[in-house]
Amino acid sequence: MPPIDPAIAAIIEELRERLRLVEAENARLRKTVEEQARKIEEQARIIEEWKRGHRARHRRGSKRKGAKMRPGRKPGHEAATRPMPDHVDREAPRTKETCNNGCPGHLDPTGETREVVVEHVVPARVEVERNILFEYACSCCGEIQWSALPPQYGPEPPPGQPLLGPGVLSMALGLRYDMGLSFHRIAGYFARHVGLRLTPSAVYQMIERAADRTRPVADEILERAQMSAWLNMDETSHWQDGDKLWAWIMANLDLSYFHIDRSRGHDVIERLLCELDEGGEVVAPYEGTVVSDFMGAYRTCEWMVHQWCWVHLLRDADKALELAPDDRIRRFCDRLHDIYREALVAQQTQDERKKRGIRVRLGRLVADADLGGHPDVARLQGRAYLEFHGLLHFLGEPDTPAHNNGGELAARALVLFRKVVFGTRSERGTGVHAHFMSLSQTARKQGIDLGDFVTRAVAAHMSGAPPPSIFTS
Repeated sequence: MPPIDPAIAAIIEELRERLRLVEAENARLRKTVEEQARKIEEQARIIEEWKRGHRARHRRGSKRKGAKMRPGRKPGHEAATRPMPDHVDREAPRTKETCNNGCPGHLDPTGETREVVVEHVVPARVEVERNILFEYACSCCGEIQWSALPPQYGPEPPPGQPLLGPGVLSMALGLRYDMGLSFHRIAGYFARHVGLRLTPSAVYQMIERAADRTRPVADEILERAQMSAWLNMDETSHWQDGDKLWAWIMANLDLSYFHIDRSRGHDVIERLLCELDEGGEVVAPYEGTVVSDFMGAYRTCEWMVHQWCWVHLLRDADKALELAPDDRIRRFCDRLHDIYREALVAQQTQDERKKRGIRVRLGRLVADADLGGHPDVARLQGRAYLEFHGLLHFLGEPDTPAHNNGGELAARALVLFRKVVFGTRSERGTGVHAHFMSLSQTARKQGIDLGDFVTRAVAAHMSGAPPPSIFTS
């Protein structure tokens, strides 16, 4: 082989070096692309989880209105059918006598059978029970004594007056606090569908007596709220004989407590959550976290550990963007939403580096002078600056929500009820209403039947026994 020209050899060596550098750069780029794809997939997963748990009422910048979900399950999903009942109360053999074709002969059974299960609704009816009470004389002391009614029946009525059984109270509570019916409609239901004639006043008085006998249960709910690690708090209007009152709601995953007051000030919060001295000053404050909106009454409570609602903050920012679109408010909204999504992840992972990064990013957003020229941005920046620590308190508590959705959902039960019955007529009726709203909503969260629980609580009261706990039933 003839010797290679040194100039050509130098060119070949230079090309080899360039090829080596190109291959190294390609390997680095492939690794970068794979890393970016992994991050994008992780961010998509986080965003999808956030959407499932925190869907906004409307998308920012969306022009769609009135969009509705298509009925039924998505294509490819297994169809939903009613499950078979776990018991059969009676059997009904269905025989056949004549042929479908009109043949004159008779039908001979082949021994094969099929079963079709039908579920019927048995109409309610009045069952009149005559209780025979017996008189006794004690052989020891000679005292004359009478046998008594079961304690859940309540006290014995005057002679000649019938008594309403515990089943009537149970059904009335279900119609009132599960179905949201007025006393007039409850009385109408009993008359038309059960055959029991009651006046609306009789229905109310029955429920009022039950409220007096189950008062310790509401006290237990309040005590449990005062000892909880965190509480959602919200308030909504309530009308009493034409006067506007305020319904205060405290809620978490285990309970809902309702209190209706004429005041919307911080004094109500202190009376509900704190131990006060004779002058009304806070002696022992609530030690948990209160998750709420930005109402001034909560700010006035300097003893309170706040977690301000991110959903309210994001909703205000989205509304400002919708009303007056501007690049500055759009960039502010995008950055605020990104911070919130990543803060939820940091709360669950408890990664100190990520939590510190969230605080830094929110601080930079609050101090960004390039956005501050917009009036809505300046307003929201000022709110985030004043409530900076209260907005990020949830980062250190994995179980504390960053929003007040729980309080608004609890208040929604009262709002829907208000649309039907419009309010109450007296202070006494208002107290009964708040009492059973607390019991019914807490019973629902505990997965127990309100009517059955109240029946047992009334029986305990009449027999002088401690009431059952609504949290251990």
